[in-house]
Amino acid sequence: MSHSDFQPERETSSDEVVGDQGRDEDILLPDMHGVQDGEEPRQRDGPPAAAQTGSRGNGSAGKTALLGALTLAAVVGIGSWLVQGNGGSESQHPNWEHVQAATEASASGQSQMVLLDPVGYTSMASQIELSRSDANRSASRNIRSELARGNFFEATALLQAAQVLPDGHPHLIPPQIEKGSDLEAALQDREGELYDLELYDCCDEDGDVVEILVNGVPFATVPIVNAGIKVSVPLGRGNNTVSVRGVRDGGGGITISFRTSRGNFFCQKMRVGEEHPMTVVVQ
Repeated sequence: MSHSDFQPERETSSDEVVGDQGRDEDILLPDMHGVQDGEEPRQRDGPPAAAQTGSRGNGSAGKTALLGALTLAAVVGIGSWLVQGNGGSESQHPNWEHVQAATEASASGQSQMVLLDPVGYTSMASQIELSRSDANRSASRNIRSELARGNFFEATALLQAAQVLPDGHPHLIPPQIEKGSDLEAALQDREGELYDLELYDCCDEDGDVVEILVNGVPFATVPIVNAGIKVSVPLGRGNNTVSVRGVRDGGGGITISFRTSRGNFFCQKMRVGEEHPMTVVVQ
């Protein structure tokens, strides 16, 4: 080896060693404070380095838990705001004035509705009028025929097919004919027929649900949507009573209306458990 090929080994300064160690966050330096020449460096009082590292981990977990709690609080706050906002948006709907007018008119105890006719005029109404053209005669005839044979399953299937209701709704309870029930008697009455009634949510579609009773007999539980649903109920000639009872309020009160060829009948705002009876006259 020639003299030119020999390179002396470069000494590394203590500053460079400390600097290299400082770049590695996993390396913990012992405390050099108070160390005399010839003495071994000693550990600070307190937990060992491994425990200190774990302590930093617990701090991160604490921050994560705090962040999760804050996120949950924000979600709950937003959900509460949405529920409150939904109730408030009902009163912003153009039809709200009709609902409010019907509610105020019914405060005396007698159910009143606001009728908005096809021309756009409004008036108070205490009853809904139907004509023979609103009757579902073919369904009435077929159901009576099946009941006469004792075929309650087939008769129930025909009655449910006559309804226009949302499929698969969790709160939907379609009509069911039980042997010896008041509904069976009403369907077998040859003086009566099935009549079509259209119901709809006249304000925000927010999940309102009502139970329908016909002449005091429970008929079906149905959701109310903006697009409307159709129920075909047994009615006799003259005066009948069709009631809606609040089952679920999506927010801001249950807002329900009936639609016929005469126009739209707006009912009073309802609470869960409250019942709104209406006189339905079959001419």
